[in-house]
Amino acid sequence: MSQYFKQFLLGRRTMKHNLFFLFTTFSALAGFKIHHQNLIQSLTQAEGIQEQQRRQSYFRHGFKMIPHIEKKYKGGEDACYADDQLLVVLDGVGGWNEVGVDPGLFTKQFIKLIEQEHKNDPNLELKILLEKALVQVTNQGSSTAVLLKIDPQRPDVLNTANLGDSGYAIFRVVDQQLELYYRSKEQQHGYDFPFQCGTNGDPTSDAETQEHTLKDNDILVVGSDGLFDNLYNNDIQSCIQTQIIGQNYEVDPTAVAECIAAKAEQVSFSETHFSPFAKHAKEAGKEYQGGKMDDITVVVGQFKNRQNDIV
Repeated sequence: MSQYFKQFLLGRRTMKHNLFFLFTTFSALAGFKIHHQNLIQSLTQAEGIQEQQRRQSYFRHGFKMIPHIEKKYKGGEDACYADDQLLVVLDGVGGWNEVGVDPGLFTKQFIKLIEQEHKNDPNLELKILLEKALVQVTNQGSSTAVLLKIDPQRPDVLNTANLGDSGYAIFRVVDQQLELYYRSKEQQHGYDFPFQCGTNGDPTSDAETQEHTLKDNDILVVGSDGLFDNLYNNDIQSCIQTQIIGQNYEVDPTAVAECIAAKAEQVSFSETHFSPFAKHAKEAGKEYQGGKMDDITVVVGQFKNRQNDIV
């Protein structure tokens, strides 16, 4: 066999080997690409299902804030946040003013951090959310805190965490009648001395947590003590009642919040009304008459299930 022919055959074998190598490599790459695309598609579908489940229920929400008349210039010392899954109210502890600290700076920074952490991870448990935000606050001060969130895995369950004397109430239509379903309890160390988180405050783990099974169109009223120190449950209920629209018992959350806040402010100016704050004072052996002037923050959410939405 000639030398040239041997080189020709060797070249053919080398070419075949190279072609086979290229073919198997491209086949493997193509297979990996298809597997990778399928994996991404599966993960995307899983995330989409989880997101759909999380969004199966939501809040229609609104709020109203009325600062104490002497604190209007700085927007008061309360703070709030609301979206379709989370409702939050913070009430800055006014005693910090006596040592030259503005508690409003604390609550305003705190609420932004709560919003940020919630958006970073909507699945955070409420106490963890509260703590992750609190440790980042750089302003001195403290506040009460109440948080309500739809459970990410159970779309008809409401999770709540409440530290101090802010609070919430749940109203429900039963047999075509609006009724109070639940009212949170205050956490107080003593008379007018609420639990609070922040500088030298109580640990966030002390927040009382609750679970509630909600029904479509349940109405949640969340507020600082400027609300609950001035209005009784039936006062709040009457505002909701006047705002009910049609037989579906839907409300305009903003209109309800505005009505409740305005009524609380009116009572706060009274020197004779036997307010809830006056009632608590009497129970503690204190002399007090009238409403209590304070920052008033009201957040209203109406629970909705998309399965019941009218298209």
